[in-house]
Amino acid sequence: MLESRWEDPAIPARENRPRRRLYRLNAAGKAAVREFREPSAAPAVQRSPQAGARMRSTVLAKLAIGAVRVWTRLYTWRTQPAVRTERCAEIESDLWESRHDADNNSNFTLHVLARYPR
Repeated sequence: MLESRWEDPAIPARENRPRRRLYRLNAAGKAAVREFREPSAAPAVQRSPQAGARMRSTVLAKLAIGAVRVWTRLYTWRTQPAVRTERCAEIESDLWESRHDADNNSNFTLHVLARYPR
């Protein structure tokens, strides 16, 4: 359903951020989206931009990010170095995006804590 690839390393180097893993729907994924899309979907909940800005700077958010980084290093500790490096890069990229998209997600800290210890 999804195809993925790493973005060109020059782009994040220029923007001073980790590399992103880019995903794209393949034909099966597009068919699934068409099949399940409802024309009368409920409107999205409007969130205050200030809520995300406040959440981004909280101590809890920083602790959550730190916990995810520690957990990632723990569970990749005995993997091959290339696997460990790639997984840590994926997590760093996702954390960076989540943190910078916090304006659209007022539950950033909960999202991070609930998502990563899997």
